[in-house]
Amino acid sequence: MNAQKRAFLWVIVLAALLPVGCAKTAEAKLVGKWQGSPVLDDAAIQQKLGEAGQGPVMKKVVETSIEAAKSLTMDLQFNADGTMSSSGRVGQSSGTWEVLNEEGPHATLKTIESAGNEKQIEITFETDDTFSMPLPGPLADIGTVRFQRVKG
Repeated sequence: MNAQKRAFLWVIVLAALLPVGCAKTAEAKLVGKWQGSPVLDDAAIQQKLGEAGQGPVMKKVVETSIEAAKSLTMDLQFNADGTMSSSGRVGQSSGTWEVLNEEGPHATLKTIESAGNEKQIEITFETDDTFSMPLPGPLADIGTVRFQRVKG
């Protein structure tokens, strides 16, 4: 094989491997500042209200929880050293984070707040600058929180 053909073959091999070598890990994608807001499923909200039944107390609890979810906002800061902070309507906290596993656009994070509360959170990347995670607790089935990277 002459040198020109060999060089061309190496260019093809490197071009094929380049996208694999440049894929960002979940850790690399997460480092930075993020702003989150809710994305709610109206049909799931109606189902949740129906499941609350006719009892006025339970229905009021569910309605109040849904209204709180609608106004949920959250800011996150993931640092490369594994520390993190969050702030929003539910308060402020700081702690540590790590990616336990990732498969395609999905990743499982482990966070430990400074108070010692440990959580595992499933996230899904839509792009390098957008990810979502379920709403917390019993409202997880009515929507997600979508986070956008804060640039600049």
